[in-house]
Amino acid sequence: MSKKTKQALNLKNQTLEFKKGIHKKNTAFSHDKFFKLFYSNPDLATELFELIFSKKEMKAYDWKKLKIEKDSFEDKRADLIFSVPFKKIPKMKLTLFILLEHKSYYDKNLFHQLLDYQVLIHRHNKDHLGYLQPIIPVLFYHGRQNMKWKSSFLEENFRDSLFKIPLETRKNMLNYKLKVIDVNAPRVQRAGKDKRFKGRGALSLLREIWSLKNPTDSKLREIVLDFKELFKSIEGQRKEDVLLGITEYLKQNTGLSAKNWKKIEDLMVKEGFLKRGGTMINMRKIIRERALEEGFQKGQDKGQQKFQKVILNMLKKKLDISLIAEVTGLSKAEIKKLKNSHK
Repeated sequence: MSKKTKQALNLKNQTLEFKKGIHKKNTAFSHDKFFKLFYSNPDLATELFELIFSKKEMKAYDWKKLKIEKDSFEDKRADLIFSVPFKKIPKMKLTLFILLEHKSYYDKNLFHQLLDYQVLIHRHNKDHLGYLQPIIPVLFYHGRQNMKWKSSFLEENFRDSLFKIPLETRKNMLNYKLKVIDVNAPRVQRAGKDKRFKGRGALSLLREIWSLKNPTDSKLREIVLDFKELFKSIEGQRKEDVLLGITEYLKQNTGLSAKNWKKIEDLMVKEGFLKRGGTMINMRKIIRERALEEGFQKGQDKGQQKFQKVILNMLKKKLDISLIAEVTGLSKAEIKKLKNSHK
């Protein structure tokens, strides 16, 4: 084996490792991205809250005024933060903050993470408003396995030993409870099938994403019809972005075959919210261009930076662009673009 071939194989192995890490990160991120794409819409978020707030709570707040709040504090960023004013206390300007956290896997640090966010929100409100506002944490869970978290901070962190601590002591210990939206819960599943529920398409896909690797034709049709209804309810968001978000999410998390992609495209065309003529291919191209722009040009993603470095090393060693394209999976045009941007 020649020295040049060994170098190419070594770089290929490095590239594969980096791409595995990038794919792993992007897959985990895509759940959050998809979740935020839909539930940053206050109308759809309100539907979710109706599943967990009592009738008394729903009457207490002015849900028509639900709005998105700042979600970044210092070096931390929450998934979604909403605020909704109390109806009966207008003079006090009392507002409830809802900290909506999305998880697709069990994270033992969840309660501490939410506690940190609550402290940061309180601090922000005190600094900018001069007074505190009530905050409640809400968990949206759609993992592959049944939910493992206990319902409160104390139960989760002390578990079996909690009830060995005297009740008088427990009363003085820091504690808070979660409101939980579990996609596997019967009430949530029923909502996902109710045609009056605007977000049923997103809710259904988040629940069923783990089982869509080899979907039946009827399941593909069900997905498309759900999203056709969902598009009608999307306001303040571009339809193109919603469609791209769905496509990207399915692509990264289901491993759908080319045959199934074609079926989805045909169904979308038939239902009237895609035009014939390579629309799905164009969407993939847009996704690809956006990913390259974010990863290579802006250099925000560390994994992409490492991947970029490997490609630049290949170019420095004067490996043929065709070989680099074969090794990395990038097109020749993309590699040339990267090369020109680092001259």
